[in-house]
Amino acid sequence: MSLLHLSAREREVLIWAAEGKTASETASILRVSASAVNLYAQRAMSKLRARTKTHAVAIAMKNSMLFDVIPRLNEPVANVLQ
Repeated sequence: MSLLHLSAREREVLIWAAEGKTASETASILRVSASAVNLYAQRAMSKLRARTKTHAVAIAMKNSMLFDVIPRLNEPVANVLQ
């Protein structure tokens, strides 16, 4: 499977989805609209040929596309946004 590059924002949205955040919660964290979060998720799903956001997270995790971001989730949100 040839994986397309996910943008930083697409990866962030998938990371927060993996943490169980809703689009609204993710929007608040990233300081964007919920519509923007859904658009980033849809783009990631399209690039990964995933049927759902959960499926996209699973594909990205399986292919080590999110691992370099995951440790940052243990930091306070203010640090993650920097």
